[in-house]
Amino acid sequence: MTRFELTFAPLPPTASGRRPTPAPVDGVVVHRTSAHGPGGHPVYTDETGIIRAEISDRGEVRMLVTSVHQRPRRPSACRPLPAQSRRAATRTGSQTGENGGA
Repeated sequence: MTRFELTFAPLPPTASGRRPTPAPVDGVVVHRTSAHGPGGHPVYTDETGIIRAEISDRGEVRMLVTSVHQRPRRPSACRPLPAQSRRAATRTGSQTGENGGA
């Protein structure tokens, strides 16, 4: 697979009972890179390079830290996506804003 969608469950409420983010679910599309993670599986990254994940052939995800203070959350789901032509990927991302931050 060359692309996956990682889905993240909402953050739990804080001690005051408020949720840190109002969105019920966050998702991001990641693309395969030439790198391999500590488990020997391919590394995938989002368009910004901030989100990096090692994904096994069984869909197991290990989030990789990309900065000193980052504490990446484990995704609640990992869904393979069909390959997309370079032209379609550029058109889709620019028209829908899909390539925005995560």
